[in-house]
Amino acid sequence: MLNRIQSYFKGAGNIKVDRKDSSIYYSVTSIKDLTKIIIPHFENCPLLTQKRADFLLFKRIVILMSNKEHLTAEGLRNIISIRAAMNNGLSDVLKEHFTDLTLVERPVVELTDIGDFNWIVGFVDGGGGGSFGILITKAPVSTGYSVGLRFTITQHVKDLKLIENFVKYFNCGWVMVNSNRPIAHFIVSNLSDIIQKIYLLFLKYPLESEKFLDFNDFVEIASIIKSKNHLTEGGLDQIRSIKSRMNRGRK
Repeated sequence: MLNRIQSYFKGAGNIKVDRKDSSIYYSVTSIKDLTKIIIPHFENCPLLTQKRADFLLFKRIVILMSNKEHLTAEGLRNIISIRAAMNNGLSDVLKEHFTDLTLVERPVVELTDIGDFNWIVGFVDGGGGGSFGILITKAPVSTGYSVGLRFTITQHVKDLKLIENFVKYFNCGWVMVNSNRPIAHFIVSNLSDIIQKIYLLFLKYPLESEKFLDFNDFVEIASIIKSKNHLTEGGLDQIRSIKSRMNRGRK
C-alpha cells in the first residue's frame, strides 16, 4: 500500500520500517517535493477532518522554509509559533526554550459534504478508525451465546460533526460518544443494514489495504448469521475460528 502511495506521489519520499513496534512509515521531507507534489495534492483533494487545520499550518511553515526564513532567528521563532498550534503542540523542550512566543490562531475547519464513497474507503483504509467487529456474548439461546456484527468508524470528538454526517451518508447506524474519553463512534450493527448498505458499498468500492481481508471475514460471518447457522454449535465454532484471524489476530 505504501509503495503504491509513493508511486502515486511520483516516487517522492521514503519508506522506513520501525522494528520496535513493527510499524512502516512513508514520509516526505524534501521542501521541493512538499511544495510541488504533496501540498498541491491536498489542495486539490481537501482533508475533511480537523487535520485540515494542521495541513494549513504545515503549508505556512513549508512556505517559510522554502524562502529560507528558518535560517534566521525571527523566522525560526515564527515557525515555532505556528508549530505550537499544530497537532499536540510543542514538546517540553521547545516550551522551555521558547517561553514568550506570540501564539498563532488555529484555523477553523468547517465540515463540508463527504462527496463520494471513495473518500470513505480511503478514510477506513488509511487508519481512519474504521473496523469490522464481531461480538460474541452470553445469551439464553441454544448455544448459550449470541453473535453480533458491528461496523465502526471512530474519531476524536473534535470531528463529531463528521461522525454524525456518516449516519446521513449511510442512511443507517447511530453515534456514540465515550463518557470517559474524547472519542466518538459511528456504529452500524443492524444485520439488514450491514448486508444491504455497508456490504454493497464496500463491494462497489473495494478496500485496498489488509483491512479488505477483515471485510471478507466480516461478510462471511454475516452470511452464517443470515442463514441462522450461528444458532448451532458448528456454526458458532466456525464464527469463532474466523473471528480469531481478524483484525489484530491476523498474521
